[in-house]
Amino acid sequence: MKQENIEYLKEHYDMEVLDDVLFKDDYHLRFFLDAEEEDPIIRLISGDPQALAIPFERPFSVNEIWPYVEEDNALAEIEGRQTFKRDFMQKLRNIRRDELLYLPLKRGDSPLWLSIAFQCVKSSGESRLLFGTIIATSETTPQYIEHYQKTYQDPLTNLFTRETLKKHIEASKETEDAYGLYIDLDAFKTFNDRFGHQAGDMLLKKIAEHFIAHWEYNVLYYRVGGDEFFVYIYNFTEDEMYERAEKIIEDIRGVAIDFKDFDMSASVGVASVPGRDYYELLDVSDKAMYASKEKGGASVTLYKEGAFF
Repeated sequence: MKQENIEYLKEHYDMEVLDDVLFKDDYHLRFFLDAEEEDPIIRLISGDPQALAIPFERPFSVNEIWPYVEEDNALAEIEGRQTFKRDFMQKLRNIRRDELLYLPLKRGDSPLWLSIAFQCVKSSGESRLLFGTIIATSETTPQYIEHYQKTYQDPLTNLFTRETLKKHIEASKETEDAYGLYIDLDAFKTFNDRFGHQAGDMLLKKIAEHFIAHWEYNVLYYRVGGDEFFVYIYNFTEDEMYERAEKIIEDIRGVAIDFKDFDMSASVGVASVPGRDYYELLDVSDKAMYASKEKGGASVTLYKEGAFF
């Protein structure tokens, strides 16, 4: 039946399926790669990578593309700038059937977004062959990513949302030496009463800007509501956790002083991640935060073995 349709197209429209339909446009690159390779080699079937300002004619590796990728992009704002490449490679290696991935190329003031459809066409213990097609290019951020931003990125601060925290906790494999830090500003109501709610929003933005400017691969920041923040850290010893929590308090105080000459402090409650789901982690770290408030604020409390330290 398929062959009959191919012949019909040729007979009635004088069109070849391969040349005139499937492999028509240069920018619709079609290629294959083995996702099990340490640095997968992209082998072109059709299309011209130079049409996308990727200056290769020979087979080239995924790593060779990376200098042409804009890592400071809308998707990286959500998933983390420091881990954007690692996360993309992880998604690539996890493809088992069909998947659509987005990759932004450097192009002037704004990136050129590639929408790449992947299909796993063969999988064995030693290899996993993926067939890829660039199905669309866009000079504006794809709608999917804009929707993703609205869902997982707080519109006021650009930090991750509570929903994102839940997603990260459920999906994360980085639970060893990991902690959740629940942060609440101690005198935010007083600040709002004195300077107004618009100034309060600006303060939250300034604190978030400081967090974003000091983003690290193993330190993720969230706004979980009002003047409450959450920080997910991993690869931290307990002593290093305390140091980071105390530094966060000092950083918040510094931002507030620079902003309105106001002595702002913060209470931090901490709980270890291993063995806890999202709901328990949020609950016990929140209780530890209130224990810090009972101490007078500007302090760190760790919930551990049913007690506060």
